[in-house]
Amino acid sequence: MPANPSIRPVDPWDESEMDAFQGLYAEATLAEQPDARLYSRAEAVAVLRGSAKGWFFKGFAAFEGDQMVGELLVNGSLIDNLRVAKLWVWVPPRFARRGIGSALAEFGARYCAEQGRTVLQTELYLGTKAAAPAHGFRRFAERHGYRLVNTMIERRLRLPVDEALLDRLRDDAAARLDGYRVEVVVGPIPAELAEGYCAVHNRLNLEMPLGEREAEQTRRTPEVLAEQDQEIVSAGQTRVTAFALGDTEVAGFSCGVVSEPDLDYVSQWATIVDRAHRGHRLGVAVKVALVRSVQQQFPDKAYLGTINAQTNEHMIAINEALGFTVHGVQGEFQRRLPEPTVGG
Repeated sequence: MPANPSIRPVDPWDESEMDAFQGLYAEATLAEQPDARLYSRAEAVAVLRGSAKGWFFKGFAAFEGDQMVGELLVNGSLIDNLRVAKLWVWVPPRFARRGIGSALAEFGARYCAEQGRTVLQTELYLGTKAAAPAHGFRRFAERHGYRLVNTMIERRLRLPVDEALLDRLRDDAAARLDGYRVEVVVGPIPAELAEGYCAVHNRLNLEMPLGEREAEQTRRTPEVLAEQDQEIVSAGQTRVTAFALGDTEVAGFSCGVVSEPDLDYVSQWATIVDRAHRGHRLGVAVKVALVRSVQQQFPDKAYLGTINAQTNEHMIAINEALGFTVHGVQGEFQRRLPEPTVGG
């Protein structure tokens, strides 16, 4: 018989509830992908307690009696892409096939509709090879009105990378730098670089392959960036950013976030070079600088993980030159809700 769980927001200030929330997420994720890159409990607490101006994060849990049996996370921007929300549902195998995931998915859709979010997006693990139509997560998404709009490939780079390889790639790029320089910042983005960082970052949705995923240019500001950096620090993480700098402006960057001490990975967040500054091997230069800084300053980390659209040939070539190898396939799925009617 299908379950009929009660669903309510989780209290990020309730330590035992956050223990259960993190435990269910980890159990569900590792059951499907035993070596998945997990978000930490500290990250979940930081974003759910956070008051950053640029985003909202809302966590919900499904209960049977007093037992938490599944969970939902909803996230969206508050300054751009205001029709879009991202949702994730997790149900461990011991509670599966009882309708809990479906109840959470539809609860999330109703919640988003109430918030005026009519473009729902989610990311699902699809295995280690091609995104096969038969994969259970894909079937679940399609039953709830989502369709695959972009296929992403997760790659991992084992650390440390041979310094001789990094030297060779750095020297090859240096021959084309033409006056640009590379600087690495460990920690929050300093004020003098924040505006340039945001200007380049805000073009990311316009430059990277999105497939059919709906997105508009972001509008991140230095103030929003500073609040994100505060959340990164409160989650026990460290931002590392390699900047390509021209005479007076940020030409590009490669940014990664080092996990808290108990986790062994570094997450690649973005690498982008402004279109006006391309053709100087800046993408290679900043990526090499990022890798070198990470492995020198955080020698306990085992690998750097990145996810790129399977059609992003330029970035894939850079990653493969560094030694990244394919680890898994993720699908980006999207569902459109009816637009609210305007009466009169």
